[in-house]
Amino acid sequence: MRKILIFALFILILSNSNAFSDSFRCGPQSIVHTGFSKGDVLAQCGEPDYKDIESVDTRGTYGGSRYGGRKYCPPGGSFSAVSSPIETWYYNCGEGDFTYSLKFKDGGLVQIITGARGSGPKRCR
Repeated sequence: MRKILIFALFILILSNSNAFSDSFRCGPQSIVHTGFSKGDVLAQCGEPDYKDIESVDTRGTYGGSRYGGRKYCPPGGSFSAVSSPIETWYYNCGEGDFTYSLKFKDGGLVQIITGARGSGPKRCR
């Protein structure tokens, strides 16, 4: 029974090609982590192979006035929005290694995704 559970866990790990991580080794001495700024990642890893602005996260509030102790939102009130682009940088680390997608929000690295096997010459290690 134990061998079956270990085998099933092994298959589950292998089947998840888009593994999430909180760090990325982009050179022999360079490791970046979630929380790094775009400038830090650029200094450590260099220019990515491709950049993409994936979506824009917009949050906002509707401005009304207080009326009788309750929130009153009169017609013609105002809406205040804050938008943050979600930018993704792609690194192809070459044949025998993986591709990596680094997602930035508000200028900070928030997610690192390990993708499929890369192609071409080794570039990240």
